[in-house]
Amino acid sequence: MSAIKVLKYQVPGTSEIYCHLTVPDFGALPPTTKRRGTIVLHLTNLVQGDACPMGSVVYSVPTTYIFNQEATIEFAARVAQVLTKRLELPVIVSASVYGDALGTTAEIAGILRFVQKSLEASE
Repeated sequence: MSAIKVLKYQVPGTSEIYCHLTVPDFGALPPTTKRRGTIVLHLTNLVQGDACPMGSVVYSVPTTYIFNQEATIEFAARVAQVLTKRLELPVIVSASVYGDALGTTAEIAGILRFVQKSLEASE
């Protein structure tokens, strides 16, 4: 059984988007085994201690809106699609990112780099 790693990170160059990432510990798998498991990513622009609305939750394979909040659903769906396509793993993305922090392409690229580096570190 693989362990779970939980990481927190502020995406550099963004208007304060924080990532809370949970990934399976792929290092616990035999070297010939293909990665498997689901990545869970929560994105918010609220600081620790503030009350945080749930936002939207999207499961990426197939794209399923688990909880839909109009202000954040497009951002959550875009991030889920990008991560699933690049990582070839199922992803659950929860986003409570509001206001000016709604993700640009550069912010999504920063989130992708963070997740990729975290996965490489867990292998």
